[in-house]
Amino acid sequence: MAEYAARAVARNRTPPGMAEDLAEFGRVATLREKPTWAHDAPEIRAWPIARLLDYSAPSGITVVRTWTRLLARRNELAFYRHLFVLVVVCSAGSTN
Repeated sequence: MAEYAARAVARNRTPPGMAEDLAEFGRVATLREKPTWAHDAPEIRAWPIARLLDYSAPSGITVVRTWTRLLARRNELAFYRHLFVLVVVCSAGSTN
């Protein structure tokens, strides 16, 4: 806030102008619109403490990948899937 005030003074911003800035900040900060880049992720599996969501591709969009990238992505997802299961199993086993 102090940084904004210093810059506003340097730009010769008037108190009504600063009030407009505050009102605009409040309006933008409280927007509840769904982002244009967001998509619903289907739930693959659920546990009492976690959910596994599939963010692989937005619904309705076909992604064409080269075989090299496709295989690398498959291996990467398999690694993270195994890592996630390992963390969940270890967490479940370490409860006091």
